[in-house]
Amino acid sequence: MTNYKPDIKEIGADYEMTWPDLKLKASVSHIHQNFRGILAEIDIHHDEWGILRGGVELTLGSQSSQKELVASIKRRTRDSPLEVDWDRIVEAIAIVTKRQYRNASIDRLNLVHHMVDSKTTWCLFPFIQHDAINIIFGSPGSAKSYLALALGLSVMTGEKLASFVPNCRHNILYLDWEDTASVHGTRARRLIQGAGSDLSLKVDDIPYIRCYRGLSEITADLQRVIAEDNIELLVIDSAVYAASGDPNTDDTVRSLTSALRQLNCTSLIIAHDTKDSKGIRGSKMWEAMARNIFEVKLDSVPGTAEISVGVFHRKSSHSAKHPSIGYSIRFDNEADTTTFIRDASALTASTEMAGELTTKERIDSVLEEAMTKTQIIEALKDMGLEVSPKTIENTLSRWGKKGDYVKITNGSGAPLWGKARHESFPTLFPS
Repeated sequence: MTNYKPDIKEIGADYEMTWPDLKLKASVSHIHQNFRGILAEIDIHHDEWGILRGGVELTLGSQSSQKELVASIKRRTRDSPLEVDWDRIVEAIAIVTKRQYRNASIDRLNLVHHMVDSKTTWCLFPFIQHDAINIIFGSPGSAKSYLALALGLSVMTGEKLASFVPNCRHNILYLDWEDTASVHGTRARRLIQGAGSDLSLKVDDIPYIRCYRGLSEITADLQRVIAEDNIELLVIDSAVYAASGDPNTDDTVRSLTSALRQLNCTSLIIAHDTKDSKGIRGSKMWEAMARNIFEVKLDSVPGTAEISVGVFHRKSSHSAKHPSIGYSIRFDNEADTTTFIRDASALTASTEMAGELTTKERIDSVLEEAMTKTQIIEALKDMGLEVSPKTIENTLSRWGKKGDYVKITNGSGAPLWGKARHESFPTLFPS
């Protein structure tokens, strides 16, 4: 007796049902619900006779819709020797799909089984948090796409690249609404060559999709790609286009968030800043939905092959904010390479970037040797930064108690302040 209960295989949010003894396979995709009920796109294939019905939309709970599909299959197979109860096959497709769809809508978990070590929550500290929405934003031309690509390549190879050290190795998918494959491919090649020849041996496929529609519109298609390529990190370039709607409305952002949760991947989203450079462009929901946000600022001198980049931590829902990070990006056109070099001095390359630093970071940037409070204030003025003596005093005192600074009595003169374990005081403060 024929068994009409199918074997089921999940492919992202889609399903593949097979009846081995009948040599039949049904692919069920684009499952969604509207006023008519639960709908899905069905393709039915026979091992010997090929496609029997393809691309038909079936309203799963509708008897008339099922009968129409059965009738069309029977018309196409009337000259074949197949002995199949098509009513039972189509009914099984409808019942199984509805059950799978409804069960997938709610997934009850036990948090006790998810009490993981905090270190494992980071894909690449401090930029990419596992299973979260991470955002890098900045003005046009601020190297944010370059930074995101470098981070993605580092995670993809599991190797140090461009001063970034990943905690894991994940397959990535670059979703691009702004440029072309050749632009990102060239950038990737320059970064890989700049990192060394050994790394190039580990890169033979960088999944990339040039997108035209919003993320929520292509979610079903992406789920198949993600399942087939075992994708775990999405790099999205950029937020406004991926949202496919007015970025100033909360509903647009919620729609994007919902799509990302369905894709069930860690995401690194590139976003633009506001016209006054005071946050992410659009609704405040962008900041609310993200777990980790960095802002990128750039300073460059026309005609030079090196730019200074400052990366500033704006939000963390998992830990304290990370100190600001400076990089020098070097473009060597002769060697055809691009390299990120960790460079604290890049943070003070311009008054604008230096103005983003905390008071402690500003003090650290000038405190290369023991100095009085007055000398610190004067050094900051030379950088175009005005900091009150009281603020300087409070910061030195506070962080001195934490062991970051030391106060050195200077006879009857003003006391000197220095960094603890600084090379200027090797005997007093050994490393």
